Amino acid sequence: MRIFVTSGSGYIRSVMTEMLCDGGHEVTVFDNLERGHREAVDPRAKLVVGDLRRRVVGEELRRRELSAAERARFAGDFALWAYESAG
Repeated sequence: MRIFVTSGSGYIRSVMTEMLCDGGHEVTVFDNLERGHREAVDPRAKLVVGDLRRRVVGEELRRRELSAAERARFAGDFALWAYESAG
């Protein structure tokens, strides 16, 4: 299954991304890396760096080589919002 995870470079969502990859899912992570870490994103997942607070997210996704056809094929998405940090 193709899954889209927003803000996936923090602790909780990076662990969730790893578990999804372990389960055989194709995962795309969209994150601005403001509070997360590129290294936390499972290397099996596709990382798209951008900011969901921007009104032009669609354009940003297209610029990051995620076409409309690719976006339309996601079976699910995880959007967990918080400015929390472990540690």
